[in-house]
Amino acid sequence: MWHLLFSDEQYRDELIRWENRLVKQCKICLGEGSIPTKDGTNRATMCSCFKEAHLNAKLVSCGVPRKYVTNKWTWEGCVQEQFVKQCKDYSDSFEENYFDGKGLYLFGALGRGKSTMESLIARDIAEKINPDTGSQFTVAFRIYEDIVQLKRQTHNDKSALYRFNKLVNRPDLLIIDNIGSEVGFGSDTGYTTKLLEYILRMRDNLCLPTIISSNLTPEELYDVYSDTIGDFIVENYKLISVTGDNHRKKISATDMVNDFLDGGEDW
Repeated sequence: MWHLLFSDEQYRDELIRWENRLVKQCKICLGEGSIPTKDGTNRATMCSCFKEAHLNAKLVSCGVPRKYVTNKWTWEGCVQEQFVKQCKDYSDSFEENYFDGKGLYLFGALGRGKSTMESLIARDIAEKINPDTGSQFTVAFRIYEDIVQLKRQTHNDKSALYRFNKLVNRPDLLIIDNIGSEVGFGSDTGYTTKLLEYILRMRDNLCLPTIISSNLTPEELYDVYSDTIGDFIVENYKLISVTGDNHRKKISATDMVNDFLDGGEDW
């Protein structure tokens, strides 16, 4: 199985984590992971808990934050803002977006739900079948600062170079979370600008879709990065403004206000 971040051993450990949480606690299959068929044979069908455990382990191994992979995070649980509908529409029509190499640029202030939208899209796409391969779509999710640090390691680490090239070239959908976060933390803006431009152009040349999120408005991309990056994103990506209240701020440790998602998690 293809893992972005994990070794086979790490993936098995992650799978065991989810099997302990989901399969062993399942009241349908009673911890077996499968359910006997009713046709009088000895055959069994896979229980939904087993499928969910494998999907969750797959998503975490591809970089999706563990907090977002449980099924308590759903489209139906979201406040139905326009941006939620736009993101779900993108997910629902992903096969067309995949063929076109069409990506998204999600922008908005901290705590509005950008990472939640990315994670919900990732979960949907990871379950869909790629018509080119007959296998499930591959998804990668990385914070841009982590990508920058990985690229810096490639100068003297061949394994880092392999991981970087795999990250950029192989996923059917690459999600780059929170560009702009690396600025102001000792990063060379010129370096991060050239790196981002390289990634976007490489993905575009391969006709592979990329989703990007940021606190930066499209106009601010020109100031923080360059005219080239600003033009590239504005002209080639669907721009989605993620608006509303700051849900991280609203959901306190005392009342866990269930304002945006059922379950009241800090998103």
